[in-house]
Amino acid sequence: SLELLLTTLATEAMMALGHLPHPTTGEATRRPNHAQYLIDTIEVLKEKTAGNLTAEESQAIEGLLHQLKMAFVAGPPAPVDH
Repeated sequence: SLELLLTTLATEAMMALGHLPHPTTGEATRRPNHAQYLIDTIEVLKEKTAGNLTAEESQAIEGLLHQLKMAFVAGPPAPVDH
């Protein structure tokens, strides 16, 4: 489904931004080029599906892109002291 595809791409983008740890290694690694590629991929999906989505789906894509772009410009999350 479109929702599953978007969730998968967004999760991978958040990992590439260092906001989520990799599920296998447990490490958060920042890879901004990969994150930008994933954000661009979601943008292409938005453009290619324009006119074929429900209002809710369109709003979801817009919201998702906004969140990812804000995370991208915010940079890596602050380290957590234990």
